[in-house]
Formats: sequence, C-alpha cells, structure tokens
Amino acid sequence: MESRYLIATANSSTVWDNVKVSLLLEALLWLLRDSDTLQYSVRLGDAVTKGIQARLDKVKHLKVGKSGKKQLDAESEQGLTSLNTSSKRLEMFLTLLRSL
Repeated sequence: MESRYLIATANSSTVWDNVKVSLLLEALLWLLRDSDTLQYSVRLGDAVTKGIQARLDKVKHLKVGKSGKKQLDAESEQGLTSLNTSSKRLEMFLTLLRSL
C-alpha cells in the first residue's frame, strides 16, 4: 500500500481529480484502521507525506497570469481548498494513528 496507493496522484493534473484521489485514500486508511489491519509505521508516515506533497505539486502549475500570480477560477479555488483540507485530515490521521 505504501509503495503504490498512498503516494499516488491522479492521472490528470486537474485539482478535482487529485481531490478525489486524496479523499479515496482517506477513506481507505480509515477503513483499514477500523478493521484493525493498520498500524503506524515510519514507512506509512513517509508514504502519506510524500503522497500529499505529490498531489499538491501536481496542481501547482495551474493558470499563472501575466503578473506571475496564480489566477484560478472559483471552481479550481474550491478544489484547492478541498485538497488542502484533505491533506490536513491525512496528517491528523497519522498523528492519531501514531498515538494509538
């Protein structure tokens, strides 16, 4: 799981496709934890962290205007907020899992 899924990004570079990947991984981790088949390990933590960064990096290139500032449409802004929120939940999940 650490070498394939947790580090995954969407095939496309759209914000919403990467949000979907992040949300699926959140659900997967919670399901595995609820079934007592998941315990914290450094490898798991590293994979989750690398995956978060990879998904964020994948959407960084979005629409840069003449001023050099990113100019996202409202839908992409919402997607970016959702991706950041999901990333924070994954980080909190790791903290929780580590403390169990």
